[in-house]
Amino acid sequence: MNNTVETQLRDLVELLTDSEKGYAEAAERAEDPKLKDLFLRFRAGRAPAVVDLGLELKREGGEVPEGGTLKGSLHRAWMEIRSALSVAENTAMLAECERGENYLVNRYEEVLKNEQLPPHVRTDLESQLTLVRSNLGAIESLRKEFANVEH
Repeated sequence: MNNTVETQLRDLVELLTDSEKGYAEAAERAEDPKLKDLFLRFRAGRAPAVVDLGLELKREGGEVPEGGTLKGSLHRAWMEIRSALSVAENTAMLAECERGENYLVNRYEEVLKNEQLPPHVRTDLESQLTLVRSNLGAIESLRKEFANVEH
């Protein structure tokens, strides 16, 4: 695996770790059982992707990053501040999750443009991207639902 692919996979591992932590925090703060369950399910779905990409990095001699990114930590802090100030907390949390999922979709799409990705890694990434897009659709739908209820 070349250095660019390794860097891109490491970046995805960090983003997925950020996402996993973000969903854990969102589940902890969510009062609605439907949201709590959704966030916990999405959190659990991140772990296999982190493990798969981490194994690929190790197989190629790369190092698996520990934890997420500073940007992810800042995003979670912003979510906390925003929800504390927001009357429509469910909608605000879902909007932040939607923003994070959109960013992750865009990042996967960028990585998949790399023609040097090994075929088995490309297949894994495409499968993971399908799951992220599915999560995004569920979040968008719920955000609209909660926005109608909260206004």
